[in-house]
Amino acid sequence: MIAGIFRRFERFTSSGNDVLDARVAMLFILFCVVLMGFNFTLSMFTATILLCSLYLALTSNLNRLINSLYFALPFIAFFSVSTLLLTSNAYGAMLNALYILSLLSLSSIMLSIPSKNILMALRFFRLPERYALMVLIALRLVNIYTRDLINIIELYSVNRDYKNKLDFYRKIVKAFVSILILRALSVSEAIYMRDINLALEREQKFGWREAYLILASAVLFCLAVFSFFLNISINN
Repeated sequence: MIAGIFRRFERFTSSGNDVLDARVAMLFILFCVVLMGFNFTLSMFTATILLCSLYLALTSNLNRLINSLYFALPFIAFFSVSTLLLTSNAYGAMLNALYILSLLSLSSIMLSIPSKNILMALRFFRLPERYALMVLIALRLVNIYTRDLINIIELYSVNRDYKNKLDFYRKIVKAFVSILILRALSVSEAIYMRDINLALEREQKFGWREAYLILASAVLFCLAVFSFFLNISINN
């Protein structure tokens, strides 16, 4: 079961093949996060989830969002139940759950883009080459470490040479820490030995994907403005 959960997470974080311009995707995600910060409402979160889900369905990437929901469901339940128990506010618990779902939807769009295109977009926005490379390495290593963890769990599941569940998890953690150290050393040596050049590539053409995200941004902005004036009229 644990291996299955991490396998879903690996599929969620794997590099995608969507031809969407990563610069437009980054601006769209930043715009949505700012809007959700200023307009923390049920309608805004629901609209964001629906628009992102529709885009992912149109680009055949909806499975990425489903995998993220499968992996994040325990965390969503934990935060929602905690909010409900601490504040006795069911509406607040629902808002927290939808907020997490909104962030997962936005990240699913971003992760559907190849890692190399994300790197080029970061360089386009003048992020220093060092930090852009760190982002790319982090995206790659998360997927690699997840796969390593799945292999360790499956290996120790076959070899039942352990006394109890606690001993089983202790061996998994010990093996995973060893692999983390070895991976870190190998990556650092590879970066040190190679001369990495992050030259900007030719700009992508504007297509229906970029137009969809711009239209979605306009819809969310109009919804935020409408909600703002609606709240003012209700309070008055």
